[in-house]
Order: sequence, then structure tokens, then C-alpha cells
Amino acid sequence: MHHAQHRHSQHDGHDGHEQHDGHDGHGTRRWPPTWPRPAALPTQPLVDTAWLHQHRGAVVLLQVDDDSSAYYQRHLPTARPIDTFDELHQHVHRGPVHRAGFEQLMDAKGVRRDDHVVLYSAGDPTHAAFAFWLMRLYGHPRLSLLDGGLRAWAAAGHPLSDQVPTWPGPHQVPAYTADERDASLIIGREEVLTRYVDAPAPALVLDCRTPGEYRGSEHHQLDVAAEQHRVPGHVPGSRNLPSALVLNPDGTFKARSELLALFASRGLAADSQVVLYCRLAERSSLLWFALAELVGHPGARHYVGGWAEYGSLIDAPVTRGETSVDHA
Repeated sequence: MHHAQHRHSQHDGHDGHEQHDGHDGHGTRRWPPTWPRPAALPTQPLVDTAWLHQHRGAVVLLQVDDDSSAYYQRHLPTARPIDTFDELHQHVHRGPVHRAGFEQLMDAKGVRRDDHVVLYSAGDPTHAAFAFWLMRLYGHPRLSLLDGGLRAWAAAGHPLSDQVPTWPGPHQVPAYTADERDASLIIGREEVLTRYVDAPAPALVLDCRTPGEYRGSEHHQLDVAAEQHRVPGHVPGSRNLPSALVLNPDGTFKARSELLALFASRGLAADSQVVLYCRLAERSSLLWFALAELVGHPGARHYVGGWAEYGSLIDAPVTRGETSVDHA
């Protein structure tokens, strides 16, 4: 899904839900219209290593990982590092970096508004997918993800480097100006609760965690003791689609036809209004990229609060122990 038009929030902290309770006066859920699909932007959302090798001098490369240590060991030549948790999230409040912080980050990385940015990860591609979603959220127009990331680049025999390149500083390029958050890409907890809990079609909630997390029988391996107050389980009515299923064993994305079949097996229809969530918004970004950018489905929105938020809410409905589909 490409965005030349935007539904603007009223302030930087807008979480993507509209300012009503999601019901009409008779208690019936009202759904937003299908989000428009503007004309395609001049870049493909997914590029392979051959394309990047040919065009590497015309793009800005950003390596996005959970921390930057892998970058300093080896990276694609000219790439600049981004640390997911230190740079793409707010430091005081929970949630994705706000608009001003995003602009400051782009300035710090020497990224201009008209640059074609190619994102990749050294390991888990969910981090690059989260950065892609965030840059879409703030309207960066020319954006691609490297299929297979650093692993694919190295496997193709292309060079890697441990030298940190120089790039333009904040005062050497025009100050970056981001759009307001695109409300067609993000959803907040109130709208999830009022419109999507146990809701019939066209609502479709996809839980991108593992089957065990979805059933409530296990915790994520990185959960810490302070987070164990969350109840296990899933949003009632949600369907489990572990994000890893959109990838081939080598870490590249499955073909569009395979992705269509995968999403259809979880109930996707042409008019589905889809909400995707995981624990902390990284894994669900991978599924969002596959659905919105590769399948091209409009109306795919990211619940960035995820289970870290939902599972901590007082009196929020939770289902445990059910599996809506087989886990192929």
C-alpha cells in the first residue's frame, strides 16, 4: 500500500483512532471506508541484492537492528546504523518516536526527504520492517526493503565493511520535514476495544506472535520479570498468523501468490479492515509489510501497543487456550 494521500492527526501524539466510540446511536459498529490506494510511488517496496548492487550509489542505506553492535562488526558499504529501541521509540513515553523526534533522527542520519532509502537488517528482518512502517507513517515517499537483508547480500558475494562511513551532518542538508502521522497505518487501544474485539467481518485481527503466546501457554523469551503482570492469551476473535510464516527459510519473502493464500487462510477478504499486533510492534511490522506492501491490501493498520499494552489493561476481554487455525 502506497500513500500519496494522508489522513492527518491533530497532534503528534495521535495514536491513530478516530474520536468516537466506533458505534452508531443504535449500538451497531461503524467501519471506516476502505482507505484509498493512490497511484504507485516511483520505488518498489521490495528490492533484491542484484538491484541494490546496480543502484547502490543512488540510495541511502540504513541498517536497522535491535542494537547497533552488529553494524560495527560488518555492514553494507556506505550503510548508516539505526538502533530500533534507542532511536525508533520514544524515550520517556511508550510508543513509536513522535514526529519531531523522527525529523531529528532523519537529520542526524543525513537523510533528505527526497532520498531513496533502502532498509535492511543484519539479522531479524522485523527491525527493518518496523523502520519501513515508521517511515511510511511519516510520509517518506521513496522507500524500499532489501529482501533477505545482510545475509542475502553476503550470500550473493557482495562486499561487506567494518568501516563507519561519513555522511552529511544535520546542518549540511535541508532540515527534514515529515508529514503528520498517517492514520490509515496505525490504530490505538480504544478503537481496538470498541471496534475489533470479537467483531464480525469486515473486521479481521491478526495476532503475529507464536502459537504458544497466542494460546497463552508460554511467554516470549525476552519477557522480563517486570512484564509478567500481563495476562497471557489473545484478543477475542483474533486469528493467529506467526510472522515467520511470510518468509522463506533463507529469510526472503515468499512469493505474492503464497502470501495471498496464507492471508486468505486466516480469513482475509477484499473488504477486510485488518488490525495486526504482536508483543512490541516488531513482528507485526513484518506481517504488515507483507500484507500492505507486497499483497497490496488497503486498510491494514498496526496496533503498536500490542500485547505489552493490551495484556496489561484492566477488565479488557482476553481469550486463552483457543487456536483459530492450524499453524502450517
